[in-house]
Amino acid sequence: MARRSERVISVALVDEQEPTRHGLAGWLAADRAIVVIGSAPDVDTLLAGPGRDATVVLLDAGQPDRPALPREILALTEAGRTVVVTAVRMSGRLARVALGNGAAGLLSKTAPAGAAVRAIRAAAAGDLLIPARLARELVVVAADVRLSPQETLASRLYAQGGLSLPSVARLMGLSPQTVKQYIDRARGKYRSAGRACPTKVHLYQRLVEDGLVEH
Repeated sequence: MARRSERVISVALVDEQEPTRHGLAGWLAADRAIVVIGSAPDVDTLLAGPGRDATVVLLDAGQPDRPALPREILALTEAGRTVVVTAVRMSGRLARVALGNGAAGLLSKTAPAGAAVRAIRAAAAGDLLIPARLARELVVVAADVRLSPQETLASRLYAQGGLSLPSVARLMGLSPQTVKQYIDRARGKYRSAGRACPTKVHLYQRLVEDGLVEH
């Protein structure tokens, strides 16, 4: 049992792979201050079961840049859960998507078992534990895209507001062709920085990552 003065942290796991969930649960069982109360292959299933009451949820990122990840993080945080995103390869780009959408921690699946415990403890305490290599990469990525005011406004109205090009054009007092040029330029800058955003959802994610829109 945990010491009386030590807070017990309830944890839930979301991962499509059942063996991965079982393995991680086994690692965490070694720490007396952590108890796994639920696991599921997806967020909706977790929130419908006992895992919905967990303090911290370890959420598998799946494929990089998959559009569902921001929605899943938001669903968990709106339910009052603290989210730690896990991935086989935790890149700077994926980290920015996770952190930009409300995740409170990051964890590589290839890290030692103790790293999971440290990440959970940090998240539960309101702290963010990021490996030094990843922290440096985040700083570099954060500075590599600079949009002009017009590119920013056009992209925000189009991606955040869900407006069509003609609607954005009317709001900006420009032609749809000019608005499209601004958005294409913004996408070109992100593409050149290795952060392609071919869809409206991806463009919105990039703007959130760079603090250009409120999420």
